Amino acid sequence: MNSRGAARLAWAGAVISLAVFVWAGLGCIDYCSATYDEPAHLVAGYSYWKTRDFRLDQDVPPLTKLLAALPCLVLENPPFAPQPKLWDWGDQFGLGVQFLFESKVPADRLLFLARLPMLGMGLALVLLCGWWARRLWGTGAGLTALALAAFDPNLIGHASTVNSDVAAALFSTLALYAIWEYSQTAS
Repeated sequence: MNSRGAARLAWAGAVISLAVFVWAGLGCIDYCSATYDEPAHLVAGYSYWKTRDFRLDQDVPPLTKLLAALPCLVLENPPFAPQPKLWDWGDQFGLGVQFLFESKVPADRLLFLARLPMLGMGLALVLLCGWWARRLWGTGAGLTALALAAFDPNLIGHASTVNSDVAAALFSTLALYAIWEYSQTAS
């Protein structure tokens, strides 16, 4: 096979792997019920946008929660009227259940919208794994790494729920890649 044919085959493999990742992720997003902490993460991010008050869910940085809540805010904009007692106590789990399941917008719709940015970060992580492996060892290794990441059930599952896991993996890998890239140009 000539180099042009090999390149086309590599591109086709990459596109198919990425499409399978997105397809599997969307299937999980649509099929899976809310995990225990998803409502808490979602209401925290939504409250950050609506009130600029960061009292809820202070365990992890707010970026992931803000990204998850953004499509809900932009496309549906459900009212944010927390029960005063729950808000004063900072009960993110009680507020999350109230927000998700007592909203005028169906819970499935809010969860679907909130999970999409997580899938996007998972997709970015898959691409980064493939790109870095390609830079290190060539096209074959890049395609292999991309396919292994794209078909990883743990990555698909975590990229299909509102959590900080995929963001932590993406930004840690991106930081390591940036350091590696810098070391390649600095020497």
